[in-house]
Amino acid sequence: WYLAAREDNFKHKIVQNGGAKLITNSMSRFISSEKMQEKGIITLWSLSTPLQLRSEIGHLAVIPILRGMQAHVTGHKVVEDGLSALKALSTHSSSKKILQENDAIDLILDSMWIHSESPIIQQIALGALSNISVDVDANTVTQITENDLSAIVTAMQLHDLDRGVQESALILLKNYSFSPNNHSVLRQHRFLSSLIRSASARFSDTFSGRSDFLIGILS
Repeated sequence: WYLAAREDNFKHKIVQNGGAKLITNSMSRFISSEKMQEKGIITLWSLSTPLQLRSEIGHLAVIPILRGMQAHVTGHKVVEDGLSALKALSTHSSSKKILQENDAIDLILDSMWIHSESPIIQQIALGALSNISVDVDANTVTQITENDLSAIVTAMQLHDLDRGVQESALILLKNYSFSPNNHSVLRQHRFLSSLIRSASARFSDTFSGRSDFLIGILS
């Protein structure tokens, strides 16, 4: 982990010499070790920070990270760092596809429910979902489900005073709203409009544009 935290050119050397693959192999071999998953995830996350490495790290790391989170889904540190890594990796189109094919959205939602009391986990999870939900290269928007929306609404309700959670939720909701196919699901939730209005009123300095757009969709 210490070596991976160094400058970007050193991270390139680690990846070029098979370091990332070695880490993922160790994570798979010692899947029952929560500490191994913590260290492996945070190292892979650090290695993914250079944009030039993100696709390669995503190809190697997404599935091991998901498996580590699944094995230790009640572990706060594993989940927080895992979500942060997925949020970073999901900015690349190739990683979005891997995440969707391996039920990452379901795991992220499970993490939100299990750690519902944690605003930082809610914020990071919502950010990861935002990245996964829209693929600009493929011109696609993920279809929202009632379970997706329920998790978002619950996060907004439990952390109504947390700017990061509210902002991340509005960004995700706006992403979903880019697909007309999602409008009917969004309109079905009776509390959504009031939550959006409350967030806008409380944080009017930055939220008004997104909230006005969403209220227009829901009306």
